[in-house]
Amino acid sequence: FPVTIGPEGYDYRNSGAVGPKANLNGAYLNTANLRGADLQGANLRGAYLSGVDLTGANLAGAALSGANLQRASLTGAYLRNARLVGVELQFADLRGADLTGASLEQIQHLEGADFSYVEGLSDSDRAYLCSRSSQELGTWNPFTRSNTAQSLGCSFG
Repeated sequence: FPVTIGPEGYDYRNSGAVGPKANLNGAYLNTANLRGADLQGANLRGAYLSGVDLTGANLAGAALSGANLQRASLTGAYLRNARLVGVELQFADLRGADLTGASLEQIQHLEGADFSYVEGLSDSDRAYLCSRSSQELGTWNPFTRSNTAQSLGCSFG
């Protein structure tokens, strides 16, 4: 990727530019194509990311708390140590994402989210997600053809 160098003293992190450690707090990025983007350590708190394509993106250590990730494609995304507190995940596609060390708390909506083949999901996080309502867990994702419970491997005894 080419590196853009701004004028001396230019604060790209707070300019609205997308990149490592960018400050995109509350940004409207709905349906943006951010495939493979390097957003490690970025501040995406409360960002509007519904329908965004973050396939293969590097979101290591990113702050996503309160973000709207409805119908977002996070397939193969690198979410190690990302903060996902209070995010909305309806119909989000997290297939193959790396969630090692990620904070998954107070998830707002989970119905239709697909966690198939995720890596690094702790047993406690899986138990938390599998404890959600049967309506949320039983919601079918028409794109990935799985429901949330199946994708998480929830066992109901």
